[in-house]
Amino acid sequence: MHSVQPAYRALFRLIDFVGYPLAALARKGKSLDNVSSIVVLRLDHIGDMILTTPVFRALKSRFPNAKLTVLCRRLTAPLLRLNPYVDEVISLDVPWFSRETNDGWSKTTAFARKNHARFDLGIELHTDPRNILLLSKISKTRVGYASRGLGFMLNIKANYRREKLHIIERSLDVVRALGADASPKTELFLTKAEINRARELLFRNKANLRSCICISPVAARANKNWLHVRFAELADRLAEKHKSTVVFCGSKADKPVVDKILAGGKKQHLNLTGQLDLRELAAVIKLCKLFIGPDTGPMHIARAVETPLIGLFGPVDPAVWGYDEQNYRSIYHELPCSFCDKPGCSNRERYECMNSITVDEVMAMAEKLLH
Repeated sequence: MHSVQPAYRALFRLIDFVGYPLAALARKGKSLDNVSSIVVLRLDHIGDMILTTPVFRALKSRFPNAKLTVLCRRLTAPLLRLNPYVDEVISLDVPWFSRETNDGWSKTTAFARKNHARFDLGIELHTDPRNILLLSKISKTRVGYASRGLGFMLNIKANYRREKLHIIERSLDVVRALGADASPKTELFLTKAEINRARELLFRNKANLRSCICISPVAARANKNWLHVRFAELADRLAEKHKSTVVFCGSKADKPVVDKILAGGKKQHLNLTGQLDLRELAAVIKLCKLFIGPDTGPMHIARAVETPLIGLFGPVDPAVWGYDEQNYRSIYHELPCSFCDKPGCSNRERYECMNSITVDEVMAMAEKLLH
């Protein structure tokens, strides 16, 4: 989750100091009895989008006649294709989230002007004041958390529970403020044709279709990554013991890392890194018997398509971002510095949280999930 820089936090606190008294005099939002259009802001990353799918289901159940629009990045928009709870997807790469190219402030401002007060109800899940500011322009009634600034722009403030919550529950708490609710199950909808194309791809590459294991080894942040040599050893041992085809996946940017991992192993594995779009990746993962990787978007895709998974966690708390279910497990070692959730590492044993995970541990968990 992107953080707001300290200078901006101070600015937002100052604005809040003035804004809350003025907001008390302002008009209230539109009644929830007549909501015909809803927009959900999900302007960040792949995993975040997958983890928001229960919110869409909850909103559609609460407001069955309302048109549900999701405002998201171009990167994540394909994940919503065929989702029966989403009526419209609008892509906007806002400058405060998109790591790569973005639409810039001028296009973002133009979008806000063009869609002024277009939506009856706006949902902000990220607790980001910049999102709240955008939402204030395009929606009449706004709901979200007020914990990080500009909360006076929200008509309905969700109760931010201080205890540790899984991020799905944290998001559902926002729509619970509207009387909506749903199970925390994530979803990604694929067609039979997409799955068949993935099966044909694996077949052409001489994969063992009865026993494919997917490894997506590269996270966006270096301190979330496991050692290359351990991924190489793990892949070799899985292939040897289970006669499996180990399929390596990731983005084009991940290819140099995956190439190093494969060069360090003793066996040949199937490398599809950089060759698949998001939906193709999801279909390949769905056909696999097991997924293994650090806290990444593909890990959350695996849960959404119901492929058993092992998530490797270090700086990020698996109780918030991971899984602890029968077929969906997290491996981590809790240290005095856990869970820092920082982009770097201040531990004298650098990245000890990830490096302390052994190949034997992952193999043992794989044994349980494969049988």
